[in-house]
Amino acid sequence: MESVKEALLNRHFKKVYSHFFDDSLRRNSVFLLISACFSALLGFVFWSIAAHRYSPSDIGVVTAVIGVASFIVGLSQLGYVNSLIRFMSDFKNKHHLINTVLAIVSLIAIVSSLVFIGISRFVFPKADFISESLFPAIFFLIYVLASAYAGILDGIFIAFRTTQYTLVRNITTNATKILAIIIIGGGLVGLFYSISIAALFGSVVGFFLLWKKYKYIPSRKLTKDVKSMTKFSLVNYLSSGVASAVTALIPILIIWKIGSSNAAFYYITISITTLLNLIPSSIARSFFSESSNKISSLKIQLVKSIKLISLIIIPASIIFIVFGKYILLLFGKEYSESALICLRLLTLTSLISVVNYLGDSVLNIQKRLKMYSFVNIFCAVSTIIFIFPLFKYGLTGVGLGWLFSEIATALIYLFIFRKNIFTNQQILRANTK
Repeated sequence: MESVKEALLNRHFKKVYSHFFDDSLRRNSVFLLISACFSALLGFVFWSIAAHRYSPSDIGVVTAVIGVASFIVGLSQLGYVNSLIRFMSDFKNKHHLINTVLAIVSLIAIVSSLVFIGISRFVFPKADFISESLFPAIFFLIYVLASAYAGILDGIFIAFRTTQYTLVRNITTNATKILAIIIIGGGLVGLFYSISIAALFGSVVGFFLLWKKYKYIPSRKLTKDVKSMTKFSLVNYLSSGVASAVTALIPILIIWKIGSSNAAFYYITISITTLLNLIPSSIARSFFSESSNKISSLKIQLVKSIKLISLIIIPASIIFIVFGKYILLLFGKEYSESALICLRLLTLTSLISVVNYLGDSVLNIQKRLKMYSFVNIFCAVSTIIFIFPLFKYGLTGVGLGWLFSEIATALIYLFIFRKNIFTNQQILRANTK
């Protein structure tokens, strides 16, 4: 017979479990956050191994190539990730919709990758290993396609509110990456092969889960109804494309202005703070999915999202600021000495980004597409505008540029939402457009 203490503990555990898992927004947010945590943890392990096996210069070049590939991925997805989350519930034949989206994404990804492979030696000489022989080129194409599919799959799982599959896919990808870098080796090219193989395996697992749960099998059956979300997709495409371009451009600018080693220090730093960014972005995506299915719940879901984000990101940010030196030491003394201030600045940037992630979701839910596009393009362009003159301060200048850009964007959102955003007029607009 259980004691009174055990009974109270069991009751408390059940209450906490019910609080998070009986509510779909909290449940899906929790799975996305756990996924983010595992990705970050395994990412730490991977880059820690890489930092001790490869020179900062090699890591800088590979991370810059990954940045370019991520830009191509963003272009190829055509804004469909957010569109699937927003409109999936409106489609009767969801399998045909998925087929159509994957076909379009595949075509753009293949063409864009081949173009970059062809011109890489001219526009990015340090990445000429991609075009020097067939295998690196094939692996670049594999990485782009697998990453593009991964984003689409995550959008589908969020739309279906089964984000536990995103967790499984992410763990698989990152665990494979660690295994691959231990087995493959082989210098700069081997590092890139490891990342590409992991992306491929993660996507295969994602498709398996989609088949297992929803019996989805890729086919030639397409649908013209995808046109109904074209405007929404293109606006998100434009915004994400500009943001991806900036994300890809910064490591290249760092190599150009302050050296490839600093590009490696920057990539490790931004990879660490990505964990913090994934807190508001994951919860904002869950909020986006919930409110898209029931617009009238926007205010309730937003308040829950703000509380959940604050509960996690504030203590996490304090840990990063206080113990950032020791976190960077996992990658080597050079990283700790060169990137600590940048890490702290990017941590503050992540705190400010809470306003921007939730603001993005509200505008998308309300289909205020022009405003959404303006704010996101402003954020991307202002990042470069702020960073470029601050390069004279090294990575500290890069961190300051990111922080100033996020603050400026947050101020715009606060101005946009200075009045009540939950009026009946806004809800009616979201339902009827």
